[in-house]
Amino acid sequence: MRQEHARSGVFVSLKRVARVAGCPAAVRGAVIIAGIRLAIGRGLIGMIIAEFYTTISGLGFMITRYANVFEMDKTFVPVIVLMVLGVSLTSLLKWVGRRIAPWSSANR
Repeated sequence: MRQEHARSGVFVSLKRVARVAGCPAAVRGAVIIAGIRLAIGRGLIGMIIAEFYTTISGLGFMITRYANVFEMDKTFVPVIVLMVLGVSLTSLLKWVGRRIAPWSSANR
């Protein structure tokens, strides 16, 4: 009796259900990782624009303050910090994407 149920799919493991039916539209992580990579850039841009207008400290404030007094050497320091932050986060997610979905061409 138990073998008949196993063949009919009644005793399917939860891991198999999650793998087959869990997230087929996301291609098991490749699309999710690509979305997070896009969100990193937009998040950094949004953070800096918000800091331009609302804070009295932070990288956006430093860029605005030093640009207003024409101290370009000090203006480029936070810009370079943001560049390094964006590149490193994107590279980290690219590495994670290669580990999760090695077949995807988006992670190369």
